[in-house]
Amino acid sequence: MGKPKPSLNCYGNNAPKPNWLSEFFNNKGFDFKDNNTLSENQRRCFKRFIKGAGLIDEKAAHTKLFSLGKTIGWDSSAFWEYYLLI
Repeated sequence: MGKPKPSLNCYGNNAPKPNWLSEFFNNKGFDFKDNNTLSENQRRCFKRFIKGAGLIDEKAAHTKLFSLGKTIGWDSSAFWEYYLLI
């Protein structure tokens, strides 16, 4: 059995927002750590989200899922359909 997913409550008042994902993908992910508009607490919650979503791995490196989102567009229906199937 897989590792249980954290509840949405783990984000407190900082649930991930679409504009955060846009910044993440537009800044190529790695640059996002130093080049974003989030507060420290928001960054911490968002990092937890992108790791849990499979966009970065345990070492904060991009995953194949991130590359797919970057290639076909993270906001495309094809990306989200694929995401829901994996």
